[in-house]
Amino acid sequence: MCIRDRLKLYVALQINRAFCKFNLNKFEESVADCEEILKYDEGNVKAMYRRGLAKEQIALHIQKEEDQSSLQTIQRLHDKYNEARLDFESIVKLDKNSDQAVKKKLLEFVNIVFKYRQQLKDQQEQVSDKSKQREQEERKLPEPPKPKVSQEDVPQTQKDYSYLEGSDQKSKKPLSKDFIEKVTTEISNKVTSQLIQSENLPKTATSFETNCFTFKKNLDKLYFYLKKIPFDHYDTLYKKSEMSVDLFLMIVKSIRDAGITDDYEFCENLLYKIANTPKFGLISKMLTTKEKKEILDILGQISTCLLYTSD
Repeated sequence: MCIRDRLKLYVALQINRAFCKFNLNKFEESVADCEEILKYDEGNVKAMYRRGLAKEQIALHIQKEEDQSSLQTIQRLHDKYNEARLDFESIVKLDKNSDQAVKKKLLEFVNIVFKYRQQLKDQQEQVSDKSKQREQEERKLPEPPKPKVSQEDVPQTQKDYSYLEGSDQKSKKPLSKDFIEKVTTEISNKVTSQLIQSENLPKTATSFETNCFTFKKNLDKLYFYLKKIPFDHYDTLYKKSEMSVDLFLMIVKSIRDAGITDDYEFCENLLYKIANTPKFGLISKMLTTKEKKEILDILGQISTCLLYTSD
């Protein structure tokens, strides 16, 4: 038996071993066997497929056993699912006639990776905000104690009228923050629902932006409001004025939160339409590097989803 035949036999045995380890729930060992195969045969689709599924199972085990709210766990989940995504992406690129089940699994990994990537960004921003807040608190000097004024020090001309307040004053309680927030949320939900259901279109850019900012705390609902606006209506709204950067970022976030999982093609067309409004160049110049990267990530996910959902 020549060296080439021996290598083929070795690879075949390793694939069978990786499959057996997978069925015995020994996923780390299955991954190791697949990586051993890929050392000798970089384009082995079966090894990539088995390794991707094994890494998915490792991630599912982490989800069950560890605290998903911790930054470390979110990072591990992101990394495992991203490794699985890369394996399935390689399979689709190498095998143009890949099974639809493989493409479907790839889309699933794309969405999961994007979800954990956003969670990582949110967690890191929270840590950064807390750190800044702590620094600001440490910089604050303690307020000097207020001098105590005794009753004897109060001028005699200052009379006590507290008896006129009556008992009703004591019975009044200040409104709690929770109550105020609850009422505000109810009003906001009512207004946003009316905007979505209304058949009237905004006549000016100002009225459109005012409507959109009503959804500031309901970005998922903003997406469904945007779906009712015809694409050609943006030409009318922004013929002479430019869209505000804040509104553009809100639209991008609404696509991220609700649009990508609803309608990839609409999201792509909406962003394309906004980018082709006459004064969009001003918006692009005002975006930060971080904001541009987030937009590119979203566009990349939309493009991937459109690519692998097409026949």
